[in-house]
Amino acid sequence: MISTEVVDLVNALLPGFLAAWIFYGLTAHPRKDAFERTVQAPIFTAIVHGFTILLREVFLLLGRVASLATWTSDVNFVWSLLVATVFGFVVAGFTNNNTLHCFLWNRRWNLTRRPADGLGKGWVWTKRTAFPGEWYSALHQEDHYLVLHLKGNRRLYGWAEEWPDQAEFGHFVITEPEWLLDDNQSVPVDRVARLVIPATEVEALEFVKNVDELSVDSAIIAQRERLLISLHQEKGNNGEQVSAAVAESKQSQLRDGSEKRATVSTDRSEASSIKELLARRPFSPFRVILSSGDSYEVRHPEFALLLKGGLYIGLPAEGGTSGGNGEANVPERAVFCSALHLAGVEQLVGK
Repeated sequence: MISTEVVDLVNALLPGFLAAWIFYGLTAHPRKDAFERTVQAPIFTAIVHGFTILLREVFLLLGRVASLATWTSDVNFVWSLLVATVFGFVVAGFTNNNTLHCFLWNRRWNLTRRPADGLGKGWVWTKRTAFPGEWYSALHQEDHYLVLHLKGNRRLYGWAEEWPDQAEFGHFVITEPEWLLDDNQSVPVDRVARLVIPATEVEALEFVKNVDELSVDSAIIAQRERLLISLHQEKGNNGEQVSAAVAESKQSQLRDGSEKRATVSTDRSEASSIKELLARRPFSPFRVILSSGDSYEVRHPEFALLLKGGLYIGLPAEGGTSGGNGEANVPERAVFCSALHLAGVEQLVGK
């Protein structure tokens, strides 16, 4: 039979265990082992007990005006559980939003805010975050499309709908997936709604900047990308890795060929017919056929931009606008573009 002392000890520590259970259930912090949880429970219990004592004193003061009930040990136990529940939710919320650490990292010793040019210098309360690690911190705070560098020199572009808390286990759930080739062209996987990638297959992550975050001229960016592409083509093999995806895309194009289409032939030296096609509002998705025989499916034509002699194909994003002459403004949140020079465009095929 369990002794009375053991029951009393469990009842005394129960608020702390409840607060810890809520905290670990709502945050990404890994659950500690049994010994550490046993040590943590008395700490949480002491904090909960302190708040419960304050509540008791407040109720006793109110009882002098109007008495509702007597404060007994059972009432004390119930209120301690309620306080533990609120405490667990509050601590979890502060942790998930990095509230306390964000407040302290840019404060002086007297809690006054440090000037912007003085951040990272002098005495600080903390330089840590409330997140369990750098992996989770980066994925939690960045709201961008990702490029996953996978084992075997493969690259996958898409939006991370879900991601693992740690790099050692879990999976990425990627929507709008596209395989990136060595020449930086993308192969959309149109028939896939979500792609689940094990975290152990990911070697590196890229957070793709939005257009409004770029501080360098587009010509300089294109020049740097060409250097990276040339280096990647020498050492990479993405073209072989995604050959199956390319084959599937071409088979899909053959199946779609039976559909009724309006074909617009374009002269390589001028872009008048391209402008006419892009100027139509609204119009359906179209396909760009290159002189090399490859084709590029444009599912969101409102983000097909005709700028500086190149046809830029962008992903859908908020804030994009377009003019009636077919020359569109760059969407504010466009995050990835592939440039197709007009000299290499044979046809634009609209549905």
